[in-house]
Amino acid sequence: MDSAASDLAYEEFLEHFSRDRGRFFAYIYALLPHQADAEDVFQRSSLLLWKKFPEYDRERPFLPWACSIAHYEVK
Repeated sequence: MDSAASDLAYEEFLEHFSRDRGRFFAYIYALLPHQADAEDVFQRSSLLLWKKFPEYDRERPFLPWACSIAHYEVK
């Protein structure tokens, strides 16, 4: 992936992530009893989302995809 394509992918990821960040954290926090644990999983999941973003199907909503990744991190 060249630099311009990488920049565009990063911008697209940030657009999705910024829009759904609060609901994404709320989902994780609902699954875990302690805020510190939820924050740890949120950080790990956020990094995984970026790493897996090339696999994201842009025809589908971002938040359910993100939550499915977080679900496996919680397990």
